[in-house]
Amino acid sequence: MREHAPPSGRLFADDFAVSGPADATRLQANAPLTGVGALHGGAIAAFALLAARRGCCGDQPAQIPSAASFHINFLRAGRGDRFNAQTTSARQVKELNFFDLSIRDAGDHVVASAHTTLSARCTDLRAADPWTTPRCDGAEYEAAGRALPFLRDRGLSVPGVDVGLLEMSFAPVARNLDADGAVHEAAMLTLIDAAGSTIPYTVRRPKSHGATLSLSAHFTGHRPASTVHARARIRDHSAQYFWSEIDLVDSKATHCGSATLLYRFADEN
Repeated sequence: MREHAPPSGRLFADDFAVSGPADATRLQANAPLTGVGALHGGAIAAFALLAARRGCCGDQPAQIPSAASFHINFLRAGRGDRFNAQTTSARQVKELNFFDLSIRDAGDHVVASAHTTLSARCTDLRAADPWTTPRCDGAEYEAAGRALPFLRDRGLSVPGVDVGLLEMSFAPVARNLDADGAVHEAAMLTLIDAAGSTIPYTVRRPKSHGATLSLSAHFTGHRPASTVHARARIRDHSAQYFWSEIDLVDSKATHCGSATLLYRFADEN
């Protein structure tokens, strides 16, 4: 009988079966494939954050910690449907918990390495920076995102795009929510990866697909269920590499977090 995910949030119910001790979380992906045959980068990042939370607080924390910082490097494509997260507690001081994680596939190959700082405290709220939704229709990018198994049924929309600019949103559907009803930070990581891996295609259309190489993010704490908007812009790029900045904003225009992401096309032309 397949083990079910522990009650640490509804986000993974349709995607993952999570089990194992807190320092060696095991994952079985129920819908592992993207359009190019590997576990979605957002799913790998989400798994890393969930594993860190389990290492910090177990499956039923009295208070859900927030990722004051999160960084992940993607070393290779996540092939197959079984993965392991080796979680090491680097230090605990005051309200902060520091974790190093190694995500490995069934063959024990390292798929990704992550580092995160979890905190029980929220930062002060502030209004988001001014932003104008890009003027061009995002229907093509929205359809492409919704076609990926890990992004389905998340209320994904792309209100607008332009060259080097993109706005992408997740609705507050059950698949994106945490056990306390807030938007799950792992869902926000998924949104960051989805936006950051889409925006390069507003600049050029390569002959082959690309991949996220690294992602760094921070969140301002657990926020009530709300539509979350990823406001992405390319800050620099070559023909092959794209550096993006992404701000997360809720439906009340409150800043929820920020991220940077590096994406690489497989070809240079």
